Amino acid sequence: MNVDIKYIDDKSRDAFSRFIDYDCMSRESLSVRCVESGIVVPGPAGGIAENGSMIVESMAYRVACPPKFRKVPDAKLQYDEEVLYLGCFESCWGHCITDDLKHLWPLCGPGAEKYRSMKWVCTLTRPEKQLPQNFIELLALLGIDERKIEKVCEPAKFRKIYLPDECFYADETSCRRYFTKEYSAIVDELIEKAVSGGAHESPAEKIYFTRTGWRKGNPDFGERHLERAFEQKGYRIVRPETLSFAETVRIVNGCRSLAATEGSCAHNSLFMRKGMSLVVVRKADYICEYQIPINQLRDLDVTYIDANGTTLLESKSCPFSGPFFLYCNKRLADYLNVKPCFPVLDWVSYLATWARLKVLRFATRLFRCVSRRMKWLFRKN
Repeated sequence: MNVDIKYIDDKSRDAFSRFIDYDCMSRESLSVRCVESGIVVPGPAGGIAENGSMIVESMAYRVACPPKFRKVPDAKLQYDEEVLYLGCFESCWGHCITDDLKHLWPLCGPGAEKYRSMKWVCTLTRPEKQLPQNFIELLALLGIDERKIEKVCEPAKFRKIYLPDECFYADETSCRRYFTKEYSAIVDELIEKAVSGGAHESPAEKIYFTRTGWRKGNPDFGERHLERAFEQKGYRIVRPETLSFAETVRIVNGCRSLAATEGSCAHNSLFMRKGMSLVVVRKADYICEYQIPINQLRDLDVTYIDANGTTLLESKSCPFSGPFFLYCNKRLADYLNVKPCFPVLDWVSYLATWARLKVLRFATRLFRCVSRRMKWLFRKN
């Protein structure tokens, strides 16, 4: 694997180089733990409680998880059953192909029949949302029927809960991510089944995954100008949200170079052939820890490029939350050998959206503060 960070801003280059310089491959032996009389706790953190405490390894996010999410509620439901816990599923695609797979390995390896005959349960970080169709298709390729998985929406106690160790996990102290051979095997199986199960069209050598057609969540302002810059250099522009899971894997696995903004789009490089080229366009001044093990797992030739003005207004405590402003700055222009371009209208739209969100967040905090004060006064009276 090779990582080129010369196109990263000087002030963050040292921190970035120190963070990526570690071995992401964990060589620990995994096992399946049996939790007697455990409680399955729904999201947002989600997980399993044993003897009044949350089992950290079972939770959706064990890194920076607030203490309030580690409190164990009373079990409203009780079942005299043995179940296999598949995890707390997130609907964001980048988490679908990393965190959502971490407990699935017993269903894919030796001895899988024992666990396939069990009842399966999971929770959702956001119960009001549905799992993405592409994730359901991913499960199907692994022989896992989503309809067989019971989604636990209220704290429920079971006689026995089988909890598989994580095959993709985070270190709570360093925030670094690690993967095991079991996770690598799941990825290889997904690639093999997706590639062999579909039509073989002529693959594009160079692909740019764009979010310009994505209408959910915070927008990325200015990305259309990045599209044009990459298109000038022979990249085919692809909107991944229009593809099925198998189509995504076949397109990514067939290309020699993938370019994408940092986050879920770039995480699709998990399905590239080993040794291929990846260009990660950074949307803000932060390190996406998830991309580092993906780079190592696929042995990619990676180039990181800062091509954003987000740093001027980004949240210091949560820089990955957006909105983001992107443009073809000098770094990206030098890499692609094109002319720089600063989109003034996109910058103005970004400023307006940022201001609107700031006002909305302030109003929300003020409303909550007033509500708490009113409740206190009513109780006092």
